[in-house]
Amino acid sequence: MKMLVRGFVALLVIAVTARAQPALEDWNNVKALGAGPQVRIKMGKRTIRGYIQGASDDTVTVNTEAGKEMIARQSVTDIAVRKAGHRGRNALFGAGIGAAFGVLSASTTYSPCTNCFTPGPSKGAVIAAGAVVFGGIGAAIGALIPSGGWRGVYRR
Repeated sequence: MKMLVRGFVALLVIAVTARAQPALEDWNNVKALGAGPQVRIKMGKRTIRGYIQGASDDTVTVNTEAGKEMIARQSVTDIAVRKAGHRGRNALFGAGIGAAFGVLSASTTYSPCTNCFTPGPSKGAVIAAGAVVFGGIGAAIGALIPSGGWRGVYRR
């Protein structure tokens, strides 16, 4: 039975990680980008960053800080596109995980004060406070997790 479970998990991992990748040697990947995306283009030892304006069969046009540059296809060794960041999504995940941890920890560690002069907070209030505090901490941690990065679209 253990072998069957391990085999199933292995197949699941392979299926999730084996997604189709476009061939990076295909210049059509660059032409398909259209205008607008932020790109990083390597030409030997030189690297430029800018926003792509368009690409033809022979050139790629990029708006950089220095102005518009037309780069010949033969001189390009690598092109990568800036991926969108997911800090908001990461913050939501962190908030959910933190809130769940807060609820779990507050509900398992709560004990009412029986010898106190004034009654303490109710169990529900302690659980809610745990969810809010740990949810906030989780959201902050999630927002700090780096996201985005670069995705290669062409390599010669």
